[in-house]
Amino acid sequence: VSSGNSYANGALAAKFTLDGHVGELLGGLPQLGTMREALQQAEEDWPTLLGRLQRMRTELLSADGAVVDLSADGSSLAAVSALVEPLLAQLPSSSSSAAAGAPAGWQWAGGAEGGLLVPSYEGLQVPTQVNYVAKAAPIYQPGEAVPGSTSVITRYLRTAYLWDAVRVQGGAYGCSLGFSRFDGVASFSSYRDPNVKATLDNYDGTGAFLRSNPLGPAELSKAIIGAVGDLDAPQSVDAKGYTSMVRHMLGVTEEDRQVWRDQVLSTTAADFVNFAERIDTVAQQGSVAAVASERAIAEANEALPEGKRLVPKAAL
Repeated sequence: VSSGNSYANGALAAKFTLDGHVGELLGGLPQLGTMREALQQAEEDWPTLLGRLQRMRTELLSADGAVVDLSADGSSLAAVSALVEPLLAQLPSSSSSAAAGAPAGWQWAGGAEGGLLVPSYEGLQVPTQVNYVAKAAPIYQPGEAVPGSTSVITRYLRTAYLWDAVRVQGGAYGCSLGFSRFDGVASFSSYRDPNVKATLDNYDGTGAFLRSNPLGPAELSKAIIGAVGDLDAPQSVDAKGYTSMVRHMLGVTEEDRQVWRDQVLSTTAADFVNFAERIDTVAQQGSVAAVASERAIAEANEALPEGKRLVPKAAL
């Protein structure tokens, strides 16, 4: 209940990308149903559940496609690297699980790749006195170049607009605007929010805020400095290693990062105005997920237009 914003965001992320769909299966509301089914199977047919768990272990602890991430000083790295091959040699091949009856594979049923799905409006009912309201949509399509200025603008919106509109004036404990340059999805979310309809209205007003509040040189410089701080924040040794591994798996090179950094530093006030059209996509075609009480959802539906009312769904 206290992490309603994560569940609301997860429900929306599952609509747009395979990565979001898998994340929802592993840590969202569907996981609760999976665990309940597993408990029932453990009580009624333990051998079958044991077989499933063993196949999962074989797939995960496999030498096939393994990526090993090591972080250490030069001498230690040389010593430990020699142990990698013997370790991988002891791991099974995941191909062995196919003969044991593992599923041959599955396809994501979320919708056509690259197409904006039909907006959905979900009201996830839980016993809570506060609400968690999320709204999201892809604002860049696959193949479009995402400029570094987006990180400056979205960070600015979090601190300059959403902080005042949703937190200070609206009374929410927190509010955020997330954006991923890898899938082009922008997502608003609030935390411990007394409102639903008013918060959605504030999300939809983001584009108008950008158009009516042009940035001066001082504000622009602050926004750029903040984004650079996020881009090059200090990291511990293990965090550096993990980040390097993720970039390797995503195919992000240092040259790519330098291009992004240069684009961040060259962000202009005009970029903020141009971004308004992008963020309007969320207002016009975004999907909504609100984790709230039955009463709060009913009250919100009284104020929402008929085509955008929340469909109640018992989450617990």
